[in-house]
Amino acid sequence: MNRSTYLALSLLVLLGVWMLSGALSEDEAVSEKQVVERNEKAPMRVKVEELIAKEISQEIILQGKLEPARQVEIKSQLATTVADVIAQKGATVEAGDVLVSMSLDDREALVQQAQAELVHLTLEVKAAKELLAKGLNSENLLRSAEANLARGKAQLDRAKLALSHTQIKAPFAGVWDQRYVEKGSHLDVGQGVGMLVDNSVLKAVGFVSQQAVSKLTMGQTVSVLLLDGSEATGTLSYIAKVGENTTQSFRIEADIPNPDNTLHAGASAEIRIETGTQLAHFVAPSAFSLGQNGEVGIKSVDDSGKVVFYPVELVRKDLNGVWVTGLPHTLTLITLGQGFVQEGEAVTAVKKQQKG
Repeated sequence: MNRSTYLALSLLVLLGVWMLSGALSEDEAVSEKQVVERNEKAPMRVKVEELIAKEISQEIILQGKLEPARQVEIKSQLATTVADVIAQKGATVEAGDVLVSMSLDDREALVQQAQAELVHLTLEVKAAKELLAKGLNSENLLRSAEANLARGKAQLDRAKLALSHTQIKAPFAGVWDQRYVEKGSHLDVGQGVGMLVDNSVLKAVGFVSQQAVSKLTMGQTVSVLLLDGSEATGTLSYIAKVGENTTQSFRIEADIPNPDNTLHAGASAEIRIETGTQLAHFVAPSAFSLGQNGEVGIKSVDDSGKVVFYPVELVRKDLNGVWVTGLPHTLTLITLGQGFVQEGEAVTAVKKQQKG
């Protein structure tokens, strides 16, 4: 379904909802009755309002969601037991903070053993050099002693690394969003411990049509509107070069700063990207009607006093109405009585009184 079809359906739904909701007040209903009363001699009276086009921003509007800029599942590097849980689920942590402590087992003893062995091997290398200098030893024996020393250093490094893995630390600042283990839990190598999420910057993710993707450039300003009414802005940081196979749409991402952690990853969001400006008219839902071929539009009165129908295209929805294109720059819009007159019919236009 292309954009124009989608917008037309949206406008039809909007019009239908207004009609079914009884949007006319009691006073307006009385006015309607008065407007439709006609006699055989006089043209029908309709209420009208002068409309002038205004310049508004052109926008690509998408339905998407917020995702964390970074998230990583922290995994155990050892087969051991959880000794203590340091960071509670949902806690804010800094890079390097200890999240979970693992059982030391014999790892401290292995480090001490490797250190002692390294001292011994260092002395052997020293003695081999002294004997070689006196001609009492061969160079091969020295090289063998040096190789043993290198293996001893590597063994000490492995022992220290294993000991460091007993302290699982945060690789970056964020929220310890999920924790899978408790004190006493047994873990295998590679088993998940929890999920660390960096929500200082969120990604607004959506998919644009192949017709709209050419209008986007990196760095464009992006605004997001959440279901709770809160808004935020950011910049376009990613435009996919390859579209989705099933929808032929292209993934886009925008970086949304979240320094106060007021936005939540996973929330649905309306994504708006301004691509330029255009002239449009603001029309209340009550002014819409259907053309002879079922198209959505408005009826106006021309200079000769006859009804003219204009199909319109929805550009943007606001709280009290919609912005549409497809109309002359200025026109006389029928705001009341349009459902009782036909295109080409002569009418008497009664201008809407402005509230003082």
